[in-house]
Amino acid sequence: MTEEPDDTTSPAAPSRGKSFDLRRPQARLGAVVAIALLVGFVVWLVVRRGDSDSETSGPAPAAAKPVLVSGSALQTIASAVNRPIYWAGAKPSLKYELTKTSDGRVWIRYLPPDEEIGEEETPYLTVGTYPVADAYAVTSSAARNDGAVRLAAGDGAVAFYTKERPTNVYVAFRGSEYQVEVFDPSADAAQQLVRRRQIKPVAGSPKPTSPATTPTLVTEAGLKRVAAAATAPVYWLGPEPNVRYEVTHVPDGRIYVRYLPVGVAAGSSTQYRTVGTYPVKNALAATKAAATGGDTETLEIGGGGFAFYSTSSPTNVHLAYPGIDYQIEVFDPSAERAHELATSSRLTTVR
Repeated sequence: MTEEPDDTTSPAAPSRGKSFDLRRPQARLGAVVAIALLVGFVVWLVVRRGDSDSETSGPAPAAAKPVLVSGSALQTIASAVNRPIYWAGAKPSLKYELTKTSDGRVWIRYLPPDEEIGEEETPYLTVGTYPVADAYAVTSSAARNDGAVRLAAGDGAVAFYTKERPTNVYVAFRGSEYQVEVFDPSADAAQQLVRRRQIKPVAGSPKPTSPATTPTLVTEAGLKRVAAAATAPVYWLGPEPNVRYEVTHVPDGRIYVRYLPVGVAAGSSTQYRTVGTYPVKNALAATKAAATGGDTETLEIGGGGFAFYSTSSPTNVHLAYPGIDYQIEVFDPSAERAHELATSSRLTTVR
């Protein structure tokens, strides 16, 4: 997971599927199929023109011819198609090339003023937007594959790239049904665009509808009533002074308790201490399996439990206990504090 408190929607490391090629006129796009859902993460590859004789693995979606569009035209298009289109923001010194496939994928490529539309021999900054059901959970799962490196992408976002292809960063936002891919010939540039939160929907794009219920602020007594009514355990870190508790339920059973200072509105994008409770069959075994990657560190906890964090996301600790089909995640903006809290006796169910 990244610095977000709920990136571990699928804690077990998913398996990676086969690779295949997709085609559009005068260009080739590669796709990496990840996890059991076989979701295509489309990767922009540098290829030469006239590569249409290369082997493919099956029919590919039809693509429209790349077209030159202005920033205002992008806004009109995003509004007209009633779906988000992500980009890296306005860059007045460049021009925008738009390509759309028949299955709904869209790419915006940033070209120098003198470059031809559809030119493919030279790689340029490209942002792709792909329809993916439950994109946040899917991307979170893919970020646990061997070779994946997570990036801090801000509140409500998960992002990663692979060691094999660091120039391509995959991003998803909580509540969105779209995955975003950011490519730049410079791996550092691609990653910095994500870290600096510069990947956003084009103005005019519809706001994502979240599968989660609206976050609700409750007092300690209210939180206990919520826990009493829940069909699953709700973990927290005990009461704290001068805070209210933001509770968020997700239809798949996940529950989040976030500690907000008095006066902070529910849904704030600022990061605060959070505890997530996730239904996971055989959670202890699944959590141990998720920690088999090379960038994880374990923490000592009692009760026969197991806890770990990713060195690329040390602010998020994932843990589970024997005989309980729930994984817990503890997030704090301070990695040191997150580790301390996750291994302390403060972590318990709301009673």
